[in-house]
Amino acid sequence: MGNNYNKNKPKIPFAGNICDKPPIFDRSYAGDRCMMAVVGELRQAHAESLFDEAVRLFKSGVKDLILDFRKLDYADTAGLQNLVRIYRYAKENDGMQFSILTQTGDIIDILITCRFDKFIHISQDEGEFKDNWQEG
Repeated sequence: MGNNYNKNKPKIPFAGNICDKPPIFDRSYAGDRCMMAVVGELRQAHAESLFDEAVRLFKSGVKDLILDFRKLDYADTAGLQNLVRIYRYAKENDGMQFSILTQTGDIIDILITCRFDKFIHISQDEGEFKDNWQEG
């Protein structure tokens, strides 16, 4: 009798295949404010793109960046590391602010567990960021 263990074992997709789809950044503007919705997953393969886009927005004249994570399904440690980089960039450049809008669930739990709320303004209140937002 042969070993049938591998025949009946369910196939699990290789984790590297999950990283192929970059997150979508949807931007809305109100004066020098930008709310950028991050949609999908923020994984190592594309985490740098979040920092690059934040810097690009700051350099274009945005003074207040709000990252909207309400449609973010997953963030790995590389994605979280780029939040620290964005925070540092904003702090090192006078007059720039950086906040996160999120909702109840895994993302807010991770941010609080990692103590991001101690140095990044994180809110679950959409009304706090109410403005005359225009898609851009």
